[in-house]
Amino acid sequence: ILDVALTVKSGGLRVLIQALIDGQPGISEILVHSVLYVLDTPDKRCYLRPGVELETLIAPFTESNKGVNYEERLKNSAKMVTTLIKNWAGVFYMSANNMRAARSVVQALRMPFPETQKLVLDMFFDVFRVKLPKDHHGFLSGRQHTVQIAPANTTETENKTLRAGPTSVLSSVVMGNLMTAGGISPDAYARSTLDRGATTASNADRLKMLDHHLSIIVIIFIESDILMALIDMVKSDDIYMSRKATLLIGEILQLSTRLLPILMAIQVQSLPKLFTLASNFEDEQVRHNATAALAHIDRLTRARTRYANGNTGTASHKGGERLSATTRTQEKVHEVKLKIGYAIDDTHFRQLLLDTQVLNTKDYTKWNWESIIELLQGPLLNPRRLDEAMRGKKFIKRLLAFYRPFKHQFSDINVTKSTLGRYVKTGCTLLSTLLGNPDGIRYLNENKLLGEIGQAFGELDPLLNNNSQEIEPIFSKERMENTLTCGYFALLGTFSKYKEGVRILEKFKIFSCFYQMSELKNRTDLKVAMITNLDYSLDGHPRVLLSKIMTSGYNPIRLFATQHLGVIMRQSESEYNDWVIRLLVTQLYDTHMDVCQMAVNLLDEACEKHANLELLVKCRPSLGHLGEIGNPLLLRFLSTSTGFRYLNALGYVQKEMDDWFEHGNQQYVTQLELSLARALINTPEKKTNPFEERVDSEHDFEALQPGDGLTPPHFYGELTKTEEGCNLLREKGHFKMFANFVRNFPMSQAGEESLPQLKAVLWALGNIGATKNGLPFLEEEDVVKDIVAMAENSDILSLKGTCYFVLGLIAKTQQGVELLGEIGWESVVSSNGEPEGLCVPLNLHRFLMIRNWKYKAALSSSPQLPKSATDDPVGADILKNIGDMSNHILANEASKNLARLRQQYPDACKRVDLYYSVCQLLGSYHFRSPVRKYVLEIFDMRFTAELLEELDQLTASMKTCNDACTVFMSDLKKTNQPKSLSTTQVPEERLEAQHVKTGFNINNNRIIN
Repeated sequence: ILDVALTVKSGGLRVLIQALIDGQPGISEILVHSVLYVLDTPDKRCYLRPGVELETLIAPFTESNKGVNYEERLKNSAKMVTTLIKNWAGVFYMSANNMRAARSVVQALRMPFPETQKLVLDMFFDVFRVKLPKDHHGFLSGRQHTVQIAPANTTETENKTLRAGPTSVLSSVVMGNLMTAGGISPDAYARSTLDRGATTASNADRLKMLDHHLSIIVIIFIESDILMALIDMVKSDDIYMSRKATLLIGEILQLSTRLLPILMAIQVQSLPKLFTLASNFEDEQVRHNATAALAHIDRLTRARTRYANGNTGTASHKGGERLSATTRTQEKVHEVKLKIGYAIDDTHFRQLLLDTQVLNTKDYTKWNWESIIELLQGPLLNPRRLDEAMRGKKFIKRLLAFYRPFKHQFSDINVTKSTLGRYVKTGCTLLSTLLGNPDGIRYLNENKLLGEIGQAFGELDPLLNNNSQEIEPIFSKERMENTLTCGYFALLGTFSKYKEGVRILEKFKIFSCFYQMSELKNRTDLKVAMITNLDYSLDGHPRVLLSKIMTSGYNPIRLFATQHLGVIMRQSESEYNDWVIRLLVTQLYDTHMDVCQMAVNLLDEACEKHANLELLVKCRPSLGHLGEIGNPLLLRFLSTSTGFRYLNALGYVQKEMDDWFEHGNQQYVTQLELSLARALINTPEKKTNPFEERVDSEHDFEALQPGDGLTPPHFYGELTKTEEGCNLLREKGHFKMFANFVRNFPMSQAGEESLPQLKAVLWALGNIGATKNGLPFLEEEDVVKDIVAMAENSDILSLKGTCYFVLGLIAKTQQGVELLGEIGWESVVSSNGEPEGLCVPLNLHRFLMIRNWKYKAALSSSPQLPKSATDDPVGADILKNIGDMSNHILANEASKNLARLRQQYPDACKRVDLYYSVCQLLGSYHFRSPVRKYVLEIFDMRFTAELLEELDQLTASMKTCNDACTVFMSDLKKTNQPKSLSTTQVPEERLEAQHVKTGFNINNNRIIN
């Protein structure tokens, strides 16, 4: 809305509110943002009547009599309330006047209409960003007594922005087959497919804005008695409503534990009313429901605690990767199998061999593959048993013969998930068993398997096989796509895991074949198969081959190879990935920007380990050619002394600091607010949101600015992580300027230009205060109390929200927590005493208050008409009759007079000054559409360039020469003027809170009523 006063004057706001109430369901979520824009600042808010326009949005919640389309209107209203709560202006509106709007919504849970209760409950699940458990349908319908409790989805919104899956270089079917054969989950690529502009940088140091926003929402609705309303619903005879209310109570208690200070969380957890109901023996049904609710809450708390403890205490190896319970179980099973295999006697072993059917027939379809796997993973790990199977029996010989390409057994089987899982997995297990034994290694050296694979690769050489293409090659495109031929690369990958295996591959010249195949055009499938299946833990040919493909293939395969390097890096147990870092540094100079972006993201991720960061700085990469893409890495460098010295020597720090001081801070605010808006609009169920429907195909804003709900890294924040950076900040004097700007900012003169500057400075202060080295700057200038005062007293609602987030950043350090505690803001700390970066005011009323404002009626001003039109008797007569047309009583006679005047004075209907005067009348007063059409058709105007220029000159002269204008409405009859056009003052409606005391009742000396 460019001009709010003009919109109100023309009745636009009334139309907007009506469209919100009665409009199409999809449009309301978009239009409500316009109303929130008007509500945000006092100069626009004055055009809204307090307690009128906005209250109509939540009216359906409080309607006792159902009218036409009641359910549709309630759904519409619920969507709008959800959108309101995701915007700071909406949050403060919901909590104004002793939380009147929030209480009205909560009271809808007590309405005796199940449809209303269900819709409102669903809305609250969305508001609190709670995802229902997978098996909730059975629990809600009463078919089961418990529900599967999932871990808290604290990082769910972060994962939503990651596009899972590898870069598409082949068809999805072929890609899926190669991934399955190589034992790689597509999710392994998820983290390396970060969107452009995203970063993984030090997530622990970044503010979780979604959590911080949610903490104040939780407080508002707990203050609005949502828990009491839900407990009343638990008493319901309707088992669906009772159990759904139980689920929401449990989630609210979990949120309060995680997001609220301990003083507030303790009070929420008590639930005295629910315990009273659980001990009420007068009503068996109510007691049963209440007991079930308490049992569910108890299970939920225990499960979440167990999950949290499991997450913090099970680091599996140096890399910090979590070792899952499934992996530990598999290791135990393997140990048991090994013990059983060693303990088995000769008779039992021979019987097991016979059971596989391998010794009885060469027909692989009759073999018992489950028994073969059991043998390979158990008894055959015993060297003596393996020797017996190799020498005395034909067991190993027949198995290896099955995998030989020119036997056309394994290589001709159609590829499916089951065949990949059965035959390829068995082949890899067989080779692992043989390579783990000296006799097995000798046996493989003498076997024809690798020789035939090398021969099959040779068929692809265009120089050797120009004249012998009658027979389709084993590794042709069609066979790679449709048969288990793709599984040979998984078998060769097993060899590359062992030093002796690599030597065998060298002996049979397999790596030479790989190098030749990497140069084949139009054989992307072979390159992907090599990349995904080889093992890179040993230094040697696999790493050289990967490097070759990363630097010499066409764009998509280079991008995929770089992406796969991220998977290798994550799976590595080493603290220090020297070769990975060096390869990624090479990719920074790629000609394709997507490859550079991928390399930057992966290096940024690798640098979470300090050793990798030090190594990267030693490589001294040049990042100037990358532009903004390289910023995450440069900010990483700033956070260490070594990196700071390196960048300072290049002159980057001074230049970048000046750049951020001039306009970088404001760009940061734009980026951050876009990210937050997108994160807030994305619901846990990932429904289609209104933003997505309007994305320009040429500018994918989801890719340009992802919504992870975390604050992006800030130059000043990274700068203050080192002593050298703090010294530079002090020398430049930027911080003192920031502090003075906030302290001396005239709130009464905050406009469209100065407000973004203020927000930019506040975010800079917050990011500086979020580090241990930076907080003393804030203490020296004593600027925290100014930020708190702005948060509590500002009339600009979005600015109050910005201050709230900035105070959350300051609460990221222990010293910041103490500093805020002295001013009356309580912070959240984890069970081990670490600050969570969440803080809330103890005096809620002062922070959540909106000052009452005086309604400013935007009335239409009287039209100013040219003197030449009003002095002329004919012109004055025409204008008088047109004025009468707005009065339905006089309209009939006026239309006859106009027809007569047009016939008598045809030239008057061609006058520009008269036409201009008529347009002024039509624009200022109310005329029905048919009347407007009739009046405009009286004039015979041809809109040539000369006419339009004459109209422009007349308009300009009217603005500059008010002396030549006369107000012509004194002659018009007063009866045709609507009452709304009078200058009568509209009485101001004052909304005063009935209860002065707001907030949690905490016994603390620092709390003010």
